[in-house]
Amino acid sequence: MSRRLRRCLAAFVLLCAFEAGAERVVSFDVDVHLEASGEMLVVEQIVYDFGELQRHGIYRDVPVRYDRATADWRIALEVVSVGDENDAARPWTTSREGRNLRIRIGDPGRKVTGLQHYRIRYRVSRAVLFFEEHDEIYWNVTGNAWRVPIDAASASVTLPRQVAADLRVGCFTGAQGSRYSECEANVTPAGTGWFSTRRALAPGEGLTLVLGLPKGVVHEPTASERWLARVRDFLGIATLLP
Repeated sequence: MSRRLRRCLAAFVLLCAFEAGAERVVSFDVDVHLEASGEMLVVEQIVYDFGELQRHGIYRDVPVRYDRATADWRIALEVVSVGDENDAARPWTTSREGRNLRIRIGDPGRKVTGLQHYRIRYRVSRAVLFFEEHDEIYWNVTGNAWRVPIDAASASVTLPRQVAADLRVGCFTGAQGSRYSECEANVTPAGTGWFSTRRALAPGEGLTLVLGLPKGVVHEPTASERWLARVRDFLGIATLLP
């Protein structure tokens, strides 16, 4: 599909959603704090417009299983808190939905409408990729499971120490696996990676960031640590104990 045709289709979908008064994500802003251990603290701030509809809340589907070469790679994700813009707690539960971890946010006994703010904090491990000459964060910022359009999305990545001159950044937009780059990727003078969309995202489209790091910024797991992590993926810790 050509770039021009894809843009026309995306614009048509967004126009239909607007005319129907459908719900949408007004803004999707993410702060990623990379630690020296290789773990990440992710803070998502989502402004969601339900319009005149009444809903219990939203689903946030975070990809936790990826294809890495010939392997099925899994990251570990632990939700820390879910609240509104003032950090007032919102009810939430988690479940597995295919390759995603689903965070279900909302009160089953109460409905909301109009503009709603959601602030989600979670910790991620095993999300850094290690190569011979560099390390890399390849992070699907929004996921591709949204059934509503996203007006604008952005992300920042803060590192454990400043290495601005050696950072390489990139980004992708569109459906899962898309190589289109209708987005901005920059490194700030303070050494923070900054990424943002240049257009609205249609349902099923997302923003993915890529940030290349010099070796040594984060701890690289040993061969035995990697082996244990892979075994846990498929056997579980209970199987290892005997």
